[in-house]
Amino acid sequence: MMTRPRPRLEDIYFRSEMLRDPAVLVLEAEAFRALMIISGWTAGARAWTYSAPDPQGWILARDDQVARGLGISDDIWRKSIRLALETFLEFDRDRMRLRPAWVVSGVLSPRFPISADVRRLVFERDGCVCVYCGAKDRKLEVDHRIPIAQGGTDDTENLCAACVDCNRDKRARTPEEWRDCE
Repeated sequence: MMTRPRPRLEDIYFRSEMLRDPAVLVLEAEAFRALMIISGWTAGARAWTYSAPDPQGWILARDDQVARGLGISDDIWRKSIRLALETFLEFDRDRMRLRPAWVVSGVLSPRFPISADVRRLVFERDGCVCVYCGAKDRKLEVDHRIPIAQGGTDDTENLCAACVDCNRDKRARTPEEWRDCE
């Protein structure tokens, strides 16, 4: 089975528009410095699978940890810098990442069809039932739980059985993102 190559740190590029964006241009020096440091952290999370196995760039980041990493007080981080950077960063509980719109990976990954053996294995594992709606009487397809567009792989752990309707409706979203839209 051919899997997608993981990006290396030197393969992660930030969109140049980011540095010309009016929201960046008005950042104060401390917020700009924080944005550049955090961008480096999230690029590392995308690349270094042995230390931060998250190809989507999420890093564990409690407010006190981020402030300490940036060398600033918790108050300055929470009340000033974090607010100034919300255009560029996504926060989810105790983790954060650079918004995907600002990151592009230099890794080119050709798409290979899922083999018949892998499809059969996934369908058998999932009981020939759509994992999203439970349908048994519909045509099934193999779906990527974490879409390839978001860094998902063709590993069987990331594949599941999905009916055509659910797979088309889900598109390039994670199950959580898809359910949040309904």
